[in-house]
Amino acid sequence: MKKIVIASDSFKGSLSSKEVARAAAEGIREALGEEVEIVEVQVADGGEGTSAALAEQLGGEMQTVVVCDPLFRPVEAHYAIVVADGKRTAVMEMAEASGLTLIPTWVRNPI
Repeated sequence: MKKIVIASDSFKGSLSSKEVARAAAEGIREALGEEVEIVEVQVADGGEGTSAALAEQLGGEMQTVVVCDPLFRPVEAHYAIVVADGKRTAVMEMAEASGLTLIPTWVRNPI
């Protein structure tokens, strides 16, 4: 049996790492049939999707809070709580609160 590992980052503003892996797995299964073992691994580069990927891989849990976005509007953001060696660690990513995807394209003007 063949084994394929799918470890993709998110596609900014469109798909999460988990959604990318799921879509790739569906395509691979369609092409190769069920005779392939597929392992889906969430990864992130420190930006969008990092807290969710770490929570998934380390067995953590996601928390939701209301924060201000770059235009000072209230938005829901998420962070992960992971436990390692008996210590709780919060994993926060700035993209949740101030990421580019929170700004409509017609407002994106650095000046």
